[in-house]
Amino acid sequence: MDLDTIMKNIVLNEDIHDLLTDAIAGRPLREHPFRKLVEFQINAYKDEGFSIEDKGFQVGEPWSGDLQNARVLFLSSNPAIGVYDKFPRYHAKTRTISWPDGTQLSLPDVEKFFRDRFQCAPMKNGQVLYVEQVDDAGKDTGLTKAIPYWGCVRNTIEKLDLKTVQAKATFATIELYVKALMSRAVIMEIVPFKSNGENGVTEAFYTCARNFTQHLLPHATAPVVILIGQKVRQAFLDFAIPEREWGKAKEAFDNKEAYRWDTLDPKNPKWVIVVDFVRGHFALDVSDKTLQELQQAI
Repeated sequence: MDLDTIMKNIVLNEDIHDLLTDAIAGRPLREHPFRKLVEFQINAYKDEGFSIEDKGFQVGEPWSGDLQNARVLFLSSNPAIGVYDKFPRYHAKTRTISWPDGTQLSLPDVEKFFRDRFQCAPMKNGQVLYVEQVDDAGKDTGLTKAIPYWGCVRNTIEKLDLKTVQAKATFATIELYVKALMSRAVIMEIVPFKSNGENGVTEAFYTCARNFTQHLLPHATAPVVILIGQKVRQAFLDFAIPEREWGKAKEAFDNKEAYRWDTLDPKNPKWVIVVDFVRGHFALDVSDKTLQELQQAI
């Protein structure tokens, strides 16, 4: 499946559309793996005094970063939501996408937003990447919100990308250095639709893995794949590799080593590790040998 089709299936998802249409019409939402995810956004807006009809549904995130050129792929469960985040919104009544202020977006606009997300994100002190915030009318406020997860990605890349780290002194500003680090990363979520506290993730997890992640992974050229958490590890075993490889992968993961994943492309194998997201940080607990393998692969 080509990337444009996968992106459309996520950003303009028909099941999400049908659930939103029912919600806007005041009908009970039918049972569906995505029902709780839609309900979460509806309630998040309602808690702030807004309606999903007026504000629009924050679209699913197919990926963030340059999927076809990044060197490290971070795969986790699902993205968090902020009601006041400046983020593309889907309007079910008109089947259109817009910024929070109503400015219309095309699918190519949305693809560019995700591809360039880290390069365009505001930064403070050259260390932390932020998301722009909007007011009740969807207008820019000049305020920003830190994304701790992105900070973990940046810190992990800095441990792995020796080439960029060794060239740090050649960058005119620390901001340019951090952007160079983040150009090496791409983030993908198995459940691309937003919620907080993984609300609705269990119900949607394997539907999304089959319908989206399984088709996206062959397009990712990153030679290093970092699985965030045990739920994602299990999903990787279930849908990304053949059963004959399970024993080898489990042994590598249990020993905190990298699994050599070559079933997608034997000529260009990937190194896969599992890390846990502990107290706002990735626990990159691997052997020196494994760390060197990852650094050399990048």
